[in-house]
Amino acid sequence: MANLVRTALCGLDGVLKYMKYSPCYLLAKRNFKPITTDLSQKSILITGGNSGIGLEAAVKLAKLGANVHIACRNESRGSAAIDEIVARANVSKEKVQMHMLDVSECKDVHKFATDFSKMLDDNNEKLYCLVNNAGGIINERRKNSHGYEMNFATNTLGMYILTKSLLSSNALSTGSRVVSTTSSSMMIVPCVTEDLYFEKGTFDKNGINAYAFACTQKRHQVVLTDVWAAQYPDIYFCTGHPGYCNTKAAKDTPFYTVPGEFIYNLGTSAIRSPEDSSDCIFFAAAADESELAASGTYYTDRKPAAKHYFGTQETDADRQKLVAILDEIYESTKE
Repeated sequence: MANLVRTALCGLDGVLKYMKYSPCYLLAKRNFKPITTDLSQKSILITGGNSGIGLEAAVKLAKLGANVHIACRNESRGSAAIDEIVARANVSKEKVQMHMLDVSECKDVHKFATDFSKMLDDNNEKLYCLVNNAGGIINERRKNSHGYEMNFATNTLGMYILTKSLLSSNALSTGSRVVSTTSSSMMIVPCVTEDLYFEKGTFDKNGINAYAFACTQKRHQVVLTDVWAAQYPDIYFCTGHPGYCNTKAAKDTPFYTVPGEFIYNLGTSAIRSPEDSSDCIFFAAAADESELAASGTYYTDRKPAAKHYFGTQETDADRQKLVAILDEIYESTKE
């Protein structure tokens, strides 16, 4: 019953806050201040930066002069994204770089973090902002090469290994920012530390169980952000919700079948464009420090938002258990 009530509350929030013409969004957007921060000589890494809100954020940040690095799985799509960013931001190709990375593969994430940190060191650079944007929902039982369930490997584990690695190498250091895109769906669930690999669950035809499973990983992202914010007070950590967005990734999720098909078929008349939704990244990465709330904040449309409905608050023991599990995997997947 509690889950049903929380789900209903999340749906109501969706109507009031997260769609294109939601009244709370329209009111918030009226107060958005232009962001003109000079990001010259600042390096920003965006996972999933070749499409959707990652691509749109990359364009906006490149326009402010940032050295933009996009990490993606598909080389041809990544190359096309580079060309688009360069053209739309009117910058040289040297300002935008592509890196191959599959965040679902632990060994790939470890290697990428090592290589990327070395590249920054060789260039005498630090990473100004890491954007954990890659993610997804897979409605079938698949495992990565280390045997971890693919949704967990992508949404929780990949984000954890990448962020921890870049913190450990000091690529992220004093003054850096870590921005992670999440979802309001995490409000439905507490911090789950049991059955992280969905071994007791089943993937149903309509993808509802896969969607519910992914909600737990979105909660993990918010919990881990809180943990890091406390652990690294000189680095800024936050999460942000992009709203209901009309992207290919959203359409490809299994939950698109019911009832998402109706919503997404309405297209831009009902839900936000990737350009609008990318503001959750753009604001957190580029806004002046004076405009930001405390480290660890979960943002909705540039404002701090509640992280919980009733009954979902985690304990210190929950946080410690999650981190211990992820740390064990982190160490065991190093090569």
